Amino acid sequence: MGRNLQNRSLRLIIGKDHITKIEKFVELICDDYHIYDEYYANIIASNTLLAEYIYDLSNDRDHRLDIRFVSDKNGVRFIFSLGDIFLDFARYHERASNFNIIDSEETEESLRKFLIIKLLCDDIFINPENETVELFFRISGVNEMLTNQRIELLNKYFSMIQYKIKQ
Repeated sequence: MGRNLQNRSLRLIIGKDHITKIEKFVELICDDYHIYDEYYANIIASNTLLAEYIYDLSNDRDHRLDIRFVSDKNGVRFIFSLGDIFLDFARYHERASNFNIIDSEETEESLRKFLIIKLLCDDIFINPENETVELFFRISGVNEMLTNQRIELLNKYFSMIQYKIKQ
């Protein structure tokens, strides 16, 4: 696992303890960016579900998977390099784009999994040139909430020591 605060990568073999490795990868990133609670759960669930989805699509049970993490001013991105299973994935992405509501009786299992992934992340981008799929999460709201909590804690602290804050 490559480790850099804004650009990291993970290479793994799908089918060989891949869920644990992905969870650790995402957990370290979320810790560094102070992402917790429900949003953390969405990020970890969508990444592990996508890995399971790739595992289901792949005929090769030892399929190599590269995951790259990128952070920018808009949010965080997890980029999965799909390689030769990209076309199968793109087919489900196209079909899922036409669905608004999950109909459990008429929707096949593979499409249902993809729809769940789509609901958990803020956006999904597919790049046919690089054969990648990108899960995008906006974290600006998370940062704003954390900032407000810190301001509130500082105000409490200063009121406890009876120091006036000039604004």
